[in-house]
Amino acid sequence: PAKTTVQTSSPGGSVSKSSWPYFSTFIQDSYFDGVSGHLQPDNSMYGDIPGHIDIFVRIYKPQTPYIGHAYPDGYTIVHAHEINGTKFFTWGKNPMANFWMDFLAGGVPGGGDYAELQVGPAPTQMQTFSLAKNSTKEWTEVFTAFYGNKTALFSKEYSAATEQVNQKLPSDEETETMREKLVKIANIPVTIDNIVHNGSSWGALNAMLESPPPPLSSNPTSNAFSVSELMFVINEDDAEEVKPWLELLQEGTFSNLTLADSPVSYMTRPEWAQRINSSATKYGKTWLHLLHLGIHTAERGDSSAAFELFEASIVEKPSAQAYRSLAVLSTNPEDAYGFYMKAWDLAIEASFPSASRLRLNLAAEICRFMDGLAMMDADLATCSAKYAENVWLQRISSFLEVSLPKVPDASTISSNDDVLLASLRKAIYVDEAYDKAIGAISSSCFPTFGSRRASVIDLWHAAHILKFEREDSTCLSPLERHKLRTKYQVPSNIGCPYPDNSCTTYHRPS
Repeated sequence: PAKTTVQTSSPGGSVSKSSWPYFSTFIQDSYFDGVSGHLQPDNSMYGDIPGHIDIFVRIYKPQTPYIGHAYPDGYTIVHAHEINGTKFFTWGKNPMANFWMDFLAGGVPGGGDYAELQVGPAPTQMQTFSLAKNSTKEWTEVFTAFYGNKTALFSKEYSAATEQVNQKLPSDEETETMREKLVKIANIPVTIDNIVHNGSSWGALNAMLESPPPPLSSNPTSNAFSVSELMFVINEDDAEEVKPWLELLQEGTFSNLTLADSPVSYMTRPEWAQRINSSATKYGKTWLHLLHLGIHTAERGDSSAAFELFEASIVEKPSAQAYRSLAVLSTNPEDAYGFYMKAWDLAIEASFPSASRLRLNLAAEICRFMDGLAMMDADLATCSAKYAENVWLQRISSFLEVSLPKVPDASTISSNDDVLLASLRKAIYVDEAYDKAIGAISSSCFPTFGSRRASVIDLWHAAHILKFEREDSTCLSPLERHKLRTKYQVPSNIGCPYPDNSCTTYHRPS
């Protein structure tokens, strides 16, 4: 039940106000209902919504706010509440929406169509609500389900559907009785015997940072302690990542073992930077102190100061992380490339436990960096493009053929989406191995790519177009290229880029 809505996710991120449930999505202030009053879509029917959208409905008292979903057989689930916000998200019904729902369902056509039904204390997700320190905000939510009248639930008269729900909601007296029971449970004192779930290792570290740290046992799983009745445990699974920070808190500095290893976790709160600075003053600066201070400084936008800290860290001890950070902060692509290659040279020789993870992430970032510059350096879609003169294409080729094979985990790294994309560009524009690229695109799903699937689609078309042009020694006209793109449809495993509602490259298999 609702009177008005606020919709977002529309093109350009704009926000629109509409009358619920009949309105045209993506149109500003769409109050016009048409001559007959039903010319606009019924947005309570997911299938009427063309594209992905968040809809925040406004439900006014004395109506009990709720949101529900009815299945074709009449089975209905309802989530009622007493707070301010009620919303749902739907992908909509278009090729892009169908692809992403199928993709999230493991590639099963129609196996993952869904909507997200949510409630919250604020009217929308673009707003917040105040909660003072050591205060509470409580409310009661109701979940119920029933089989309703299918004709009424799917009636063109929206009020017929809501009346079905209104008849099944618990009475105010029933809700108040349950609320009283829940309040009694909420007021049970927290003790070590009734803890259901402990806070994370990271919560423990930050709690220790803000209060005198308790003595730690040699067994990480026994390191449980409470802060304001919240229980935290240093979990054994996190031992490698939390170890340097425990040392900083307990010993005042990093151990020799930690200094000989490679960092696998970072802290950016100002309180941690203060602790690192205090440690450096008392025990002396190490390469790791300077690296962490550089990362903290970079996160706060002071690139110049961060650059100097990374350089100082390298003076103490060269590390792949410091060189990589210099590459990220560099404004000159040539400088950045040089820093990346120094970082990679150090990663090649690395033998510490996290070396494989370092090489994988670094290789992916290097490939993404060079691939972007290759696309900027020349129009790779034109028949007359001189690919051999594109320095970034040649550097991609050298990295994949010479640098990457030097590491023991090269095969694992090669399957990374960013590395695979660079390999496809090399196959098409350097090696002219068009069939190889077409086969690789047809058999890969690029699980980490959203909007970047557009790049894969471009490569799919480029492989077919350039193959035709090379075989026939001719340059195709724009119309001929269009016909070739139409002939060789983008494979269903690539689908549509997110969040392109105008995408037509995915056709749900029957």
